[in-house]
Amino acid sequence: MKTFKISQDWLADLMPDGIRVPSSTIITGPAGAAKELISSMIAASWLKKGGSLIHILTNYNREHAEKLFSYHNVSTNSIAGKIVYIDFDPQMKDFKKTGNDELRANLLKPDVFEATIDKAQNMLPKSNLGIMTYMTALNMLLYSKTYRTDIFNKYLAMVKDTRHFLFSFSNNIFTDKMHEIENAADNAIYVHGTGIMRLSLKVMKMREVPFVQDEIETPFTEELISMHLRSIQQMRQTRVPIIRKI
Repeated sequence: MKTFKISQDWLADLMPDGIRVPSSTIITGPAGAAKELISSMIAASWLKKGGSLIHILTNYNREHAEKLFSYHNVSTNSIAGKIVYIDFDPQMKDFKKTGNDELRANLLKPDVFEATIDKAQNMLPKSNLGIMTYMTALNMLLYSKTYRTDIFNKYLAMVKDTRHFLFSFSNNIFTDKMHEIENAADNAIYVHGTGIMRLSLKVMKMREVPFVQDEIETPFTEELISMHLRSIQQMRQTRVPIIRKI
């Protein structure tokens, strides 16, 4: 069985044998818990170990994604050629390539969603670990009344797939649907606030590898958490009203 280990010791200690490859991993918790700081750290570890990454930018932009990677000691130069960014645009009809490592797509449409993933995979090199698809804020797309059911079914199919996925979402928005995705995923990590700008996490389940069930406080600084939450709040205020009308 193939696994990959998290680079940061404080989280790796909870998963001593690493994460199974392939498998689906979800980072869940209440809104405002800065869950993307954990998911971006896992994605950064994947890149450090030689994997390729499809990064779906749902609730922040590429500049912010690169800031998070730099916090985890992954520079833009070191991941060149190993990552493709997909920028979510709910006002497009289809998808298009916008750069050597960038796509823009209306991910509300499941057929466009899958076609965009296929295109991104073809843009990436083969690697020993393979390709991880990483998406944040799954809840956001579910604000569309037209596409909500189709997108939810797409998410369920992805977490049950044989490919490698990393998702983060709030478990108190569209609660029933999010719990169903959590139950279907192979691996689950729960993140929540423990005070003013402090975060704790607990590994809830892992597929076919041992894990420690202790809850620990993360070392993320108040400055980093605050910076991140401001960024995603700005994107949410822009995109959610648009999605609600679709």
